[in-house]
Amino acid sequence: MKKDNNSQWLIEQLIDVQEKERARISLDLHDSLSQELSMVKLYLDSLTKLDVESPAYSKAISEMGSLITSAVDSVREISHDLSPHIIKSNDLCIALEILIGKCKALTEINVVFKCNGQIGLTDKKKELYIYRVVQEFIHNSLKHSEATEITIELKREDETLQILLSDNGKGFDITGAYNSIGLANIDMRMKLIGASYEYFSIPTKGTDLKISINEKNR
Repeated sequence: MKKDNNSQWLIEQLIDVQEKERARISLDLHDSLSQELSMVKLYLDSLTKLDVESPAYSKAISEMGSLITSAVDSVREISHDLSPHIIKSNDLCIALEILIGKCKALTEINVVFKCNGQIGLTDKKKELYIYRVVQEFIHNSLKHSEATEITIELKREDETLQILLSDNGKGFDITGAYNSIGLANIDMRMKLIGASYEYFSIPTKGTDLKISINEKNR
């Protein structure tokens, strides 16, 4: 009976995570692609009121070109974020370097990345889940922690991969946060790939997430 309850819990959390992903995608589409295309429409509407020989007309055309290029980039970025292609095409460390590079371009927070030795797992699905958890940790730190530094470290000891994530932000009361979808998401992903993890956070002292996964675990 306990096993059935655990399975039901995982199914419910998976559905919750899927809904969260849909909400995030919707927000990304609204904040980037929708806004850019709305601006293109405004420029198109303004063209009917401008003299085709005027500098304003040329400027509007140029601005539309820039916005369309930006919209194409937004579609590509959202698509890559959804797809495991970045993991399929790259070693886990390289995929995370790309992710962190994007973060550094968007924030003044110092992101320290350490990847020691041969890290890659043979199971790309496990790598994808780890990538998603790191992605979520960074996102939460950037959005909520008020941190000035985030550290991501991957190291391997024989067949065990360890992932150490930390920020020096304001932390939170973890005893009151275990019902949050973010922690449920991490818990679900780690259980599905046979990984263990420990979450530490103390108000004003920052947050740490330690993950351990053995290559033999199925």
